[in-house]
Amino acid sequence: MQRVMSFEVYEDLKRFFSEDFKPLRGILVQKHWSNSDYEKIKACFKGFSNDFFEALSLARSIFLPNKVISVFQVWFDELNKKYGESVCEVFSSLELSNDQKKEIESKLIQCYDNLCFKYIVSPSLIGGFCVKVNGLYFDGSLKRLIVKIEKEMQNERF
Repeated sequence: MQRVMSFEVYEDLKRFFSEDFKPLRGILVQKHWSNSDYEKIKACFKGFSNDFFEALSLARSIFLPNKVISVFQVWFDELNKKYGESVCEVFSSLELSNDQKKEIESKLIQCYDNLCFKYIVSPSLIGGFCVKVNGLYFDGSLKRLIVKIEKEMQNERF
């Protein structure tokens, strides 16, 4: 497995986890592929390295199909460490638009070098978003504000 952890595979994984490939990742977790699924996969992966395909085939043969994405995520995170890119996790209560993502990315890139963004929908935040990068956690969620107000009210004497 160590052989497939190359920079070329890393670049392939970055594309694989981009928003453009979200529908394709849904197809990959299916147990069986129809001919049309296979053709979509083949067309979408045009330009990916042979090592990436070997890793995909190996992962599908070893793990249940619904675990392949998780396995690839672990490889991707390891390669991020190896190639010096930090993963920036952005949690939001709703799916962010591409414009919102670009705005967040442009602000964070001013402060941090070599960021790779991972977007996670977390409805428990109620509103707003949180950012986790390089061990720091920035909380701009409505949930945090509600908890803060609740604590302040509990400390007030009536």
